[in-house]
Amino acid sequence: LLRFRGYLRKNPVSYAGVRGGGTEEESVRDRNRMRRYSILFIDDEEVIRESFLKLVDWEKHGFDVSGVFKNGELAWEYLSEHPVDIIVTDINMPFLNGIGLLENIRRECPKTRVLLLTGYEYFEYAQKAVQLKAFDFLLKPVTTEKLLNAVESAAFDIEKEEAKDEAVGRSLELSQSHFINRLLYGKVERE
Repeated sequence: LLRFRGYLRKNPVSYAGVRGGGTEEESVRDRNRMRRYSILFIDDEEVIRESFLKLVDWEKHGFDVSGVFKNGELAWEYLSEHPVDIIVTDINMPFLNGIGLLENIRRECPKTRVLLLTGYEYFEYAQKAVQLKAFDFLLKPVTTEKLLNAVESAAFDIEKEEAKDEAVGRSLELSQSHFINRLLYGKVERE
């Protein structure tokens, strides 16, 4: 027990909203300042691609733009060598559309958050997007505020998943340490 307490002193467990005094989202956003997120934009319309870069100061908000592509096929070639955290992609594009790209991403990069962007309100697209676990579905024309909010929400979701994975890893480490201590001190029952 003393070793466990010593471990906790050296490796404090922070529960968002408990230690920091703020809300969970505020605590995560404070930590996000240290963590930057990679983002990729895909749209077949040049004016949309340009607006992705001009409307938001992504760097200021903690995002590094990894690339901007005009179709899913070029984006997929890039993604096979360079995984990213967040993707904002149009659905209707030549060569490989957004749904096909999302299918590939779910198979190869399951933790990537994908936001689908479309000018059409096709129910089939929305239904397929949900089946493939798209993070969000945005209707064109999307406002700067909606786009930024959706991307920040995706980053927040990544942060929560990473914090959960880290907590599970620490819990496993503590369990193993506890078992080894019991084994060393002869407190493990033999079957």
